Amino acid sequence: MVSMALMYASVDVATLGKQKTRVFQAIKNDFLLKTNNNFADPKKRLSAIIKAFEEDQVKLQSNSATLEEIDSLRQISSQWDELKRAFHQPVRNDAYSAVFTQELKKGMGLKRSIFLLTKKQLNSSRSKALFYANNLLAISQKFAVTYLLKAVEPAGNPSPETQKQLAITLEKFRTALDHLQRTLNKPEQKAILEKLEKIYRYFDFLSKSRAPAPTLIVHKSNEMFDLGKQLIQTL
Repeated sequence: MVSMALMYASVDVATLGKQKTRVFQAIKNDFLLKTNNNFADPKKRLSAIIKAFEEDQVKLQSNSATLEEIDSLRQISSQWDELKRAFHQPVRNDAYSAVFTQELKKGMGLKRSIFLLTKKQLNSSRSKALFYANNLLAISQKFAVTYLLKAVEPAGNPSPETQKQLAITLEKFRTALDHLQRTLNKPEQKAILEKLEKIYRYFDFLSKSRAPAPTLIVHKSNEMFDLGKQLIQTL
C-alpha cells in the first residue's frame, strides 16, 4: 500500500513539472505573437498558460509543509512575474534575437528554481519517473524556444549561447530518455519511448543544420509534448 506521504510527493512533483513546462510554453507562444505567427492561436494559448501557472502556484503555496518550501515558491512567483512583464514589451524586427535571448535566460533561471524545489520531493520510484517524464515535457518546449531563437539569428551564424543551449537541451533530453528506457517496462511505455527516440534524433540533426520554418519547429515540439503526456498517464 502506498503511503500518503509518497502520494503527496508524487502529486507535488507532477505539479512542479507542469510549472517547469509552462515556463517554456509561455516563451514559445510569446515568440510566435511577437513575430506575427498565428499558428495554433498563440495569444489564447499564452493567456491560458499564464492563468494555469498562477493558479497552480496558489495551490502549491497553500499545500506547502515548511517555511523553506514557501520561500522557494515565493522566489519562483517573483521570477515568473519578471518573465511575464517581458511578454508585454514591444520588440523591433531587428531586436528579436536579443529580446528572446533574454527571455530564455529568465526562463532558465526560473526552471532551475523549480528544479531545486522538485529535487527535494524525489522520495519514491514513481516520483522519480514523474520527474524524468515531466522533464521531457519541459525539454520539448525548450527545444521549440531555442530553435525558434536560432531561426531569427543571422542565417548560418547562430550565437555561441544559442548553440550552447541547444547542446545542453539535447544532453538533458538524452539523460531523461535513457533513465526512462532503463526503468519503464510496460509495452505501451516502450512504444512511446521509441517514438520519443526518433524525435530526439530529429532534433539532434537540426542542431547541426539551419533551423527549419518556425511552424515546423512548433509542430515537432508539440508532438514530443503529446507523447510525454501519454507517457505520464502510464505511470
